[in-house]
Amino acid sequence: MRPFIAAVAALLLGTSAVIAQTMSSPSTKMPAGEYTTEADAKAKCSASVVWLNTKSHVYHFAGTRDYGHTKNGAYMCQPDADKIGRAAKNEKPPAK
Repeated sequence: MRPFIAAVAALLLGTSAVIAQTMSSPSTKMPAGEYTTEADAKAKCSASVVWLNTKSHVYHFAGTRDYGHTKNGAYMCQPDADKIGRAAKNEKPPAK
C-alpha cells in the first residue's frame, strides 16, 4: 500500500510542479501579431494599437470601455486586426 501512496504523491507533486511552471511563465506564446501587453504591441506597431476580441473578431480602440477588457483578446496593430476583424460599430479611432 505504501508504494502506491508514494507513487500517487510523486505523480501529484510532479503534475503540480509542471502546472506551476507553466502558469508562472512570463512569456505566454501568442499567435503572430498578438501581444499580451499594450507596451509590447506599441513597441512593434507603427500604426495604432487596438484590442481584438479573439472570439468575436471585433476590435476596440484605446480609451473605449472594452479596450483591454474583454475576456478573450489580445493587443494588435490595427492593420493586422483589419485583416482578421472589424472595428466595433459604435467606436471611432482616437483623435491624433
